[in-house]
Amino acid sequence: MRFFIGYLIQGEAAQWQKQTEKQISHTFGTWDMHEKIPPHITLFRPFDVEEKEVGTLDSLLREWVAVHPTSGNFTMSSFGRFSDRAVFTDISTDTKALHAVLDLRTRIGSLIKAKEDFPDWQAHATLAYLLTPTEIAAIWDYVQRLTPPDFTLPFDNVTLFRPGKTQGWEVEKIYTQAVHHE
Repeated sequence: MRFFIGYLIQGEAAQWQKQTEKQISHTFGTWDMHEKIPPHITLFRPFDVEEKEVGTLDSLLREWVAVHPTSGNFTMSSFGRFSDRAVFTDISTDTKALHAVLDLRTRIGSLIKAKEDFPDWQAHATLAYLLTPTEIAAIWDYVQRLTPPDFTLPFDNVTLFRPGKTQGWEVEKIYTQAVHHE
Protein backbone atom coordinates (compact mmCIF):
# COMPACT_ATOMS: atom_id res chain seq x y z
CA MET A 1 0.00 0.00 0.00
CA ARG A 2 1.21 3.49 -0.78
CA PHE A 3 1.17 6.33 1.77
CA PHE A 4 2.83 9.57 2.66
CA ILE A 5 2.94 11.35 6.00
CA GLY A 6 2.22 15.03 6.37
CA TYR A 7 0.98 17.82 8.54
CA LEU A 8 -2.60 18.72 7.58
CA ILE A 9 -2.94 22.50 7.24
CA GLN A 10 -6.30 23.56 8.64
CA GLY A 11 -8.47 26.63 9.19
CA GLU A 12 -7.78 29.97 7.50
CA ALA A 13 -4.31 28.86 6.42
CA ALA A 14 -5.80 25.87 4.56
CA GLN A 15 -8.37 28.13 2.89
CA TRP A 16 -5.63 30.54 1.80
CA GLN A 17 -3.40 27.72 0.50
CA LYS A 18 -6.22 26.03 -1.43
CA GLN A 19 -7.44 29.32 -2.93
CA THR A 20 -3.92 30.25 -4.03
CA GLU A 21 -3.43 26.80 -5.59
CA LYS A 22 -6.74 27.26 -7.42
CA GLN A 23 -5.80 30.74 -8.69
CA ILE A 24 -2.52 29.41 -10.05
CA SER A 25 -4.15 26.38 -11.65
CA HIS A 26 -6.83 28.47 -13.36
CA THR A 27 -4.43 31.24 -14.42
CA PHE A 28 -1.72 28.98 -15.81
CA GLY A 29 -3.62 25.80 -16.74
CA THR A 30 -1.54 23.67 -14.37
CA TRP A 31 -2.52 20.49 -12.53
CA ASP A 32 -5.51 21.26 -10.29
CA MET A 33 -3.95 20.11 -7.04
CA HIS A 34 -6.51 22.14 -5.06
CA GLU A 35 -9.00 19.41 -6.08
CA LYS A 36 -6.61 16.46 -5.73
CA ILE A 37 -4.98 16.81 -2.31
CA PRO A 38 -5.72 18.66 0.94
CA PRO A 39 -3.33 21.49 1.88
CA HIS A 40 -0.42 19.96 3.75
CA ILE A 41 3.26 19.99 4.58
CA THR A 42 4.93 16.73 3.57
CA LEU A 43 6.83 15.21 6.48
CA PHE A 44 7.80 11.97 4.70
CA ARG A 45 7.45 11.46 0.96
CA PRO A 46 5.35 8.64 -0.56
CA PHE A 47 6.43 5.13 0.33
CA ASP A 48 5.10 1.61 0.04
CA VAL A 49 4.32 -0.76 2.90
CA GLU A 50 3.03 -4.29 2.79
CA GLU A 51 -0.56 -4.66 3.94
CA LYS A 52 0.62 -6.62 6.99
CA GLU A 53 2.79 -3.62 8.04
CA VAL A 54 -0.04 -1.06 8.02
CA GLY A 55 -0.93 -1.88 11.64
CA THR A 56 2.68 -1.36 12.68
CA LEU A 57 2.74 2.01 10.91
CA ASP A 58 -0.51 3.00 12.64
CA SER A 59 0.92 1.97 16.03
CA LEU A 60 4.11 3.92 15.42
CA LEU A 61 2.16 7.09 14.58
CA ARG A 62 -0.23 6.71 17.53
CA GLU A 63 2.66 6.18 19.93
CA TRP A 64 4.68 9.02 18.43
CA VAL A 65 1.92 11.64 18.85
CA ALA A 66 1.29 10.39 22.40
CA VAL A 67 4.87 11.21 23.43
CA HIS A 68 5.25 14.35 21.27
CA PRO A 69 2.64 16.83 22.46
CA THR A 70 2.09 19.98 20.45
CA SER A 71 5.19 22.06 20.93
CA GLY A 72 6.53 24.13 18.16
CA ASN A 73 5.11 25.86 15.14
CA PHE A 74 5.20 26.11 11.40
CA THR A 75 5.02 29.63 9.97
CA MET A 76 3.71 30.42 6.50
CA SER A 77 5.06 33.82 5.49
CA SER A 78 6.68 33.75 2.05
CA PHE A 79 7.07 31.88 -1.22
CA GLY A 80 9.78 29.63 -2.55
CA ARG A 81 10.57 27.39 -5.47
CA PHE A 82 12.51 24.36 -6.45
CA SER A 83 13.70 25.73 -9.77
CA ASP A 84 13.35 22.45 -11.58
CA ARG A 85 9.94 21.29 -10.33
CA ALA A 86 7.74 23.40 -8.02
CA VAL A 87 6.57 26.72 -6.62
CA PHE A 88 5.46 26.64 -2.99
CA THR A 89 4.49 28.45 0.17
CA ASP A 90 7.69 28.52 2.20
CA ILE A 91 7.31 27.22 5.73
CA SER A 92 9.58 28.24 8.61
CA THR A 93 9.92 25.66 11.36
CA ASP A 94 10.91 26.56 14.89
CA THR A 95 13.48 24.42 16.70
CA LYS A 96 10.95 22.32 18.66
CA ALA A 97 8.92 21.44 15.58
CA LEU A 98 12.04 20.75 13.52
CA HIS A 99 13.45 18.32 16.09
CA ALA A 100 10.09 16.57 16.32
CA VAL A 101 9.82 16.22 12.52
CA LEU A 102 13.37 14.89 12.22
CA ASP A 103 12.67 12.34 14.95
CA LEU A 104 9.48 11.22 13.19
CA ARG A 105 11.29 10.95 9.84
CA THR A 106 13.99 8.78 11.44
CA ARG A 107 11.40 6.47 13.01
CA ILE A 108 9.39 6.16 9.79
CA GLY A 109 12.55 5.48 7.78
CA SER A 110 13.57 2.73 10.22
CA LEU A 111 10.12 1.15 10.14
CA ILE A 112 9.79 1.00 6.38
CA LYS A 113 13.50 0.38 5.85
CA ALA A 114 13.57 3.03 3.19
CA LYS A 115 15.85 5.95 2.67
CA GLU A 116 14.07 9.25 2.14
CA ASP A 117 14.55 10.55 -1.41
CA PHE A 118 15.26 14.02 -0.02
CA PRO A 119 17.08 13.51 3.30
CA ASP A 120 17.52 17.26 3.82
CA TRP A 121 13.89 18.04 4.63
CA GLN A 122 12.63 21.51 3.69
CA ALA A 123 9.21 22.44 5.01
CA HIS A 124 6.93 23.78 2.28
CA ALA A 125 3.35 23.60 1.01
CA THR A 126 3.30 23.09 -2.75
CA LEU A 127 1.28 25.56 -4.82
CA ALA A 128 2.08 24.09 -8.25
CA TYR A 129 4.34 21.35 -9.55
CA LEU A 130 4.99 19.16 -12.58
CA LEU A 131 5.97 22.40 -14.30
CA THR A 132 8.08 23.36 -17.27
CA PRO A 133 10.84 25.94 -16.74
CA THR A 134 8.65 28.52 -18.52
CA GLU A 135 5.71 27.79 -16.19
CA ILE A 136 7.93 27.98 -13.11
CA ALA A 137 9.24 31.39 -14.18
CA ALA A 138 5.73 32.73 -14.93
CA ILE A 139 4.22 31.38 -11.70
CA TRP A 140 7.18 32.65 -9.67
CA ASP A 141 6.64 36.12 -11.14
CA TYR A 142 2.91 35.84 -10.35
CA VAL A 143 3.33 34.87 -6.68
CA GLN A 144 5.82 37.70 -6.16
CA ARG A 145 2.91 40.10 -6.75
CA LEU A 146 0.63 38.37 -4.20
CA THR A 147 0.35 39.37 -0.58
CA PRO A 148 2.36 36.67 1.19
CA PRO A 149 0.63 34.47 3.75
CA ASP A 150 0.88 35.26 7.45
CA PHE A 151 -0.05 32.19 9.48
CA THR A 152 1.48 30.47 12.49
CA LEU A 153 0.40 26.84 12.72
CA PRO A 154 0.89 24.71 15.84
CA PHE A 155 2.47 21.34 15.04
CA ASP A 156 -0.59 19.53 16.38
CA ASN A 157 -1.20 16.70 13.94
CA VAL A 158 0.48 14.04 11.88
CA THR A 159 -1.63 12.85 8.97
CA LEU A 160 -1.42 9.66 6.97
CA PHE A 161 -2.40 10.16 3.31
CA ARG A 162 -3.24 7.45 0.77
CA PRO A 163 -3.92 7.59 -2.96
CA GLY A 164 -7.38 8.92 -3.78
CA LYS A 165 -10.06 6.85 -5.44
CA THR A 166 -9.57 8.54 -8.82
CA GLN A 167 -6.27 10.40 -8.57
CA GLY A 168 -4.41 12.59 -6.13
CA TRP A 169 -4.28 11.88 -2.39
CA GLU A 170 -6.76 11.83 0.48
CA VAL A 171 -6.58 11.65 4.25
CA GLU A 172 -6.43 8.12 5.63
CA LYS A 173 -6.12 9.13 9.30
CA ILE A 174 -5.26 12.19 11.38
CA TYR A 175 -3.19 11.61 14.51
CA THR A 176 -3.83 14.57 16.80
CA GLN A 177 -1.18 15.55 19.28
CA ALA A 178 -2.01 16.53 22.84
CA VAL A 179 -1.67 20.22 23.63
CA HIS A 180 1.52 21.00 25.52
CA HIS A 181 1.24 23.77 28.11
CA GLU A 182 4.50 25.44 29.00
